[in-house]
Amino acid sequence: MDRVNLLEPEARDHLNKEEDSRMEQVIHENLNFTEEILSAASYSRQLVEQMTLAKAYVIIAKEHNNLHLAWELSSKIQSCQLLLSKAAMRGQPIIREEAEPIISSLSSLIYKAQDAHYDIAATIVTMKSHIQALEERANAETVQGTVFGQLGAETIPKNLHCLILKLSVLNLSVVIWNKL
Repeated sequence: MDRVNLLEPEARDHLNKEEDSRMEQVIHENLNFTEEILSAASYSRQLVEQMTLAKAYVIIAKEHNNLHLAWELSSKIQSCQLLLSKAAMRGQPIIREEAEPIISSLSSLIYKAQDAHYDIAATIVTMKSHIQALEERANAETVQGTVFGQLGAETIPKNLHCLILKLSVLNLSVVIWNKL
């Protein structure tokens, strides 16, 4: 007779659970998602690459006020993320039947974005010029703040400035005197 069948039901359940957990560990050890994503024939890699490109086009589409395209891309990105997380949870690579609909729909949306002349390089250059303009404005504001601060300090009469200092010293001495 089998050794497990000779045990009491509680002990048998405990051994079965341990065996199941060891099997899960073996399954998870067999699939390395880093290697899966780096593989040339991996559907996970294709999905991750398309998802990254689609995220860039979402930003560009929003900048060009094409909210419908941005929404379509965002929806497919969410589908892609869901598929990748399900594959990670089950510990198995993504198969062709799962990946193909998302890959083809993302490809067509990316083509649509490219067809609309959404050039990533041009957008980066535009954003860079916007950032430089904002930095120049920030620097001008800093200089202006310094000048106004200096003007404010110079416009206070010296006798009023001395009065403020005398009152501060007097207040401090009263506080110290009260503590004694």
